[in-house]
Amino acid sequence: MVLSLKLLLNTFAQLIGKFATTATTLFIIFLITQNLGDRGLGTFTVVTSYVALFYIIADFGLNAVLIKEIAKEPEKTTHYFNNLLTLRIFLSILLAFVAISILSFLPYNSEIKLGIILGTLTILTSGIFTTANSIFQEKLRYDKSTIADFLGALTTLALSYLVLSAGASVIWVIGAYVLGGITRIVSSLLFASNYLQNLRISFDFNLWQRLLILALPLGITTILSQVNANIDKIIVSLVKFSPHLNLNNIEATGAYGLSYRIFEVSLVLPTYALNAAYPILMRHKLQGYEKLKGSSRKLIISLFILANLFLISGFFLAPYIINFFPGRESVNILGSTTALRILLFALPIFYVSAPLFWLVVTLDQQKFLGFIFGFASLVNVFLNIFFVPKYGYISAAFVTIFTESLILFLLAIVVRKGFRTLKKG
Repeated sequence: MVLSLKLLLNTFAQLIGKFATTATTLFIIFLITQNLGDRGLGTFTVVTSYVALFYIIADFGLNAVLIKEIAKEPEKTTHYFNNLLTLRIFLSILLAFVAISILSFLPYNSEIKLGIILGTLTILTSGIFTTANSIFQEKLRYDKSTIADFLGALTTLALSYLVLSAGASVIWVIGAYVLGGITRIVSSLLFASNYLQNLRISFDFNLWQRLLILALPLGITTILSQVNANIDKIIVSLVKFSPHLNLNNIEATGAYGLSYRIFEVSLVLPTYALNAAYPILMRHKLQGYEKLKGSSRKLIISLFILANLFLISGFFLAPYIINFFPGRESVNILGSTTALRILLFALPIFYVSAPLFWLVVTLDQQKFLGFIFGFASLVNVFLNIFFVPKYGYISAAFVTIFTESLILFLLAIVVRKGFRTLKKG
């Protein structure tokens, strides 16, 4: 009962933290569209989408591995944490240089490039905050993470409001995100230090190697998943559109980016619901085939019903949600509304694929995840490159539905195989 209450409270804490960061981002988008229009929103979307591709690489699934190692040797918690922190700092700095190096080959204007160079600092702040979260997760104290998230979001929002009210460009908003990230890591490390003997830089290279090898399967999967989530916006910002579309890359990215940001908000619920449900699925697996099958079926049906309710309500509310963001051309308002409505049809697919993903892990079939998401990423990139230049960013929304359907189909095959193995064993 105590454990269930802790899981519930920690899930709630994560939702509050996510609400704070999501509300901050949406309000900043509101301020950008109000003051800078679609071009400003497009620049913001390109910068944040490009930099976000590197966040998950710095993460690389290392937290999950660290928590397992701490469970085996809790007396080495400080040693493990300090080394993971140092490793993440090293990886983040390396990835920042890679991101800037790749940027020199991309045809972005000077404002976008400057924004990305400044934004790479958030790769470091994100990596350090993710490391602090490993302690909060292991101690079931996500409330500490939520407080740090809230302080960082508040700093970002306040600074963004000030610079945009003063008529500054998007570059200053990216700077606000960097300072907000610094606030977040300072507060999170202060909270994490309460569970550690001492906080310092450590270089145990043998441990680094072991952590990286153990994290490899999940790390590759999370990277590919992040590619799926962001590559469409990058492609929209880079391709040459057919003349009949009369589309500008930056404005098109802004229009599609807005619809995708709103769509992403609706994906929060299954993510955190599964964070709480995963330990329960593991427990039911130990109780046998029928128990796990029954609980997973109820979970999938519940999420499917919920997704359809969000789909129906969101479809009718889409114009009102998009029109909430001012300072935009009518043609792009219509395009954003259409893209959002199309993306909403992917909700039932996402809400079912989320529990199937964790069932794959529960059934010890995670070795297939790299293939599934790798194949889906290749299909995603190919279809976007083929269709977006001809049909515009609306086609990117259809590609999202197709790609996630492919992932769902492949996950279902693996889950079925896993259940058969469990039944026999």
